[in-house]
Amino acid sequence: MKLTPDPGHRRTSRAGGFTLIEVLVVVAILGLLAALIVPNVVAHADKARREKAVIDCVAIADAARAYYVDRGRVPTLEQLTERIDGHSYLRVIPKDPWGGAYELLTDGRRPPEFEVRSPGNNGSAGDDDDVSSKAAEG
Repeated sequence: MKLTPDPGHRRTSRAGGFTLIEVLVVVAILGLLAALIVPNVVAHADKARREKAVIDCVAIADAARAYYVDRGRVPTLEQLTERIDGHSYLRVIPKDPWGGAYELLTDGRRPPEFEVRSPGNNGSAGDDDDVSSKAAEG
């Protein structure tokens, strides 16, 4: 038995799918969009981390001031989370957004001025990358 093509069925020369040019155009468009969008997203993420760090610094400094007013002495970060008389000044001391630790500083005066610092994105304290509760004050 010999099979013969159906005369009603037309054979097309082009198989289904996309040509190489079509795929390259789509890839080029996606690359262009990524080049435009990714830097903006990264910049906003870094700005959000810095803002969170400032908010954390201010909250810790405020808790230290309240501790000083109530207890009459300068607290350590750990003392701010201790439960005294049924409450603590902070539930936890958070890590900064980059995974580092906050530092509580005083100026040595009475009553003291409190400053809380984060070493920032690079993890090195004492440079332009640092975040401080003083930055939020003005």
